[in-house]
Amino acid sequence: MPVALITGGSKGLGRALAEVLAGQGWDLVLDARTAGVLETAAEEVRERYGTRVVAVAGDVTDAVHRAELVAAAGELGGLDLLVSNASVLGAEPLVRLEAHPLEGLRQALETNVVAALGLVQEALPLLRASASGAVVVVSSDAAAEAYETWGGYGASKAALDQLAAVLGVEEPGLRVWAVDPGDMDTDLYEAAVPQDGGERRPSPARVAPAFLRLVQERPASGRYSAPRCWRGPQGLPGVRGECGGCGAAGRGLGCSGGGGVRGVLAGGPAGAAGAVGPGAGRAAGVGAGRRTAAGDAGDGRLAPCVPGAARAGAGRGRAGGEHVGDVAGRGERAGGRRTGRRALLDAGRGRTVGG
Repeated sequence: MPVALITGGSKGLGRALAEVLAGQGWDLVLDARTAGVLETAAEEVRERYGTRVVAVAGDVTDAVHRAELVAAAGELGGLDLLVSNASVLGAEPLVRLEAHPLEGLRQALETNVVAALGLVQEALPLLRASASGAVVVVSSDAAAEAYETWGGYGASKAALDQLAAVLGVEEPGLRVWAVDPGDMDTDLYEAAVPQDGGERRPSPARVAPAFLRLVQERPASGRYSAPRCWRGPQGLPGVRGECGGCGAAGRGLGCSGGGGVRGVLAGGPAGAAGAVGPGAGRAAGVGAGRRTAAGDAGDGRLAPCVPGAARAGAGRGRAGGEHVGDVAGRGERAGGRRTGRRALLDAGRGRTVGG
């Protein structure tokens, strides 16, 4: 059986990822700081799916703990997938940079970046020995967008994205994916923005299938964004997704992943058009962004987002139309990242014309 190591695996997205992987027969090593909660989660996954699940409580910033995690994976037979999901905010609730505690920023960088790299370094021998070794680092749209109060956390995730990008170049035998899961209903988000107006956000269980699709299809290393809604055969992500919130994925639209229009994991039902990445879809009214090998619509394949590339836009699939970017939630969010802004993108030029 393949083996995955998931940090922050006792609840939230980490727990949801453990569930979807165990459902596919994966053996797991789960990490979290709170031993009781972690062991309960591990036991529930064991009982539900019948896979081997090892719970190793500790802090990922501790080098000894990281070594214990990798050793536990080795005892299960190796390591095929490393998911770096454990994160801290650096300030709870989030605050503007003028008031951000420097010690909190150091903690965010240590947990979200340094510890993630340390775990990769520890795990590389096992990952290289795997026939399908892969690394997933959980990113955030705050890594690519300027949201008020998200500066410290966003800076740590931007650094994590860059580490993942370079690792993908340095380790061509592995797949390395930085994945922005989008806003989710998690304790982390509640701690970040406790007064968020009661807006409903997707559960981690609705987002986790996007990660499973990456693992199953093994697209090129790069940065990916998961859509909010998934429909498709056999539980795989379907064509409904987000292109900056418009829900037009699967209609020949491509996204850059930067500047409010985020790449999505599209494609699903046989024959459905849709891909992810800059220039995905020749009939979509694309800007000047680069195409990727898997960036053409209609093949249903995955391609990474390229932050900063020219944005594609085609209002609901019409070439040259306006594309409404970054409208997740469809309304204002009090104190949250998105404030109801709707940047209109000129598809022919790939430039922002409002917002």
